Amino acid sequence: MQWFYDLKISRKLISVFFIVVALEAALGVFAIRELGRVNQASTEIATNWLPSIRTLSQLKLTLSRIRSFELQHILASTPQEFEEIENNANKQIAALSKQQKEYLNQISEPEEKALYPDVEKSIGIFLGEHKKILDISRADKNEDARTLLKGESTKVYRSLLEQIEKLVEVNEKGAEKSSADADVTYASARLWIIAMLLIC
Repeated sequence: MQWFYDLKISRKLISVFFIVVALEAALGVFAIRELGRVNQASTEIATNWLPSIRTLSQLKLTLSRIRSFELQHILASTPQEFEEIENNANKQIAALSKQQKEYLNQISEPEEKALYPDVEKSIGIFLGEHKKILDISRADKNEDARTLLKGESTKVYRSLLEQIEKLVEVNEKGAEKSSADADVTYASARLWIIAMLLIC
């Protein structure tokens, strides 16, 4: 360090100034990089996990509405009532199809890709049973329609809700992991920034 003591005051000041500037620049680069990682985690939650959970919740709601229209159809007695209920049910089926397409674009995890084909298959069976129930109900065979409603239709409906809930859990775990990663990144960055500021 003798060489440093032998330098003129002006050169010492300039050297120290550039060292401090270099440290501050390194701190800035580090802080920006860590902020980017935190931002990436929050963006992933907002653009991947939460939209998937929302779409799956809409799927469950639409299925329950279709189910309720089946019950209403069995209780109906006039052609006008049948027509209105069937139109409303068809609107929900169209919404269900749209939600399925939307969710397909939101799938990001291998586990989701493995689980979703079973959901599609169950929805196909559910809608097939739905048509049978409405056709029998239209023919005023209410007892037969109720039997059909309580049979395969109920079984596949309950199975569907369980399958969708598993997909929700996959996305909830993903959101929790992203949040935990962001917390770890924040804590680590905070410690390093404080240390660098103390050094500066």
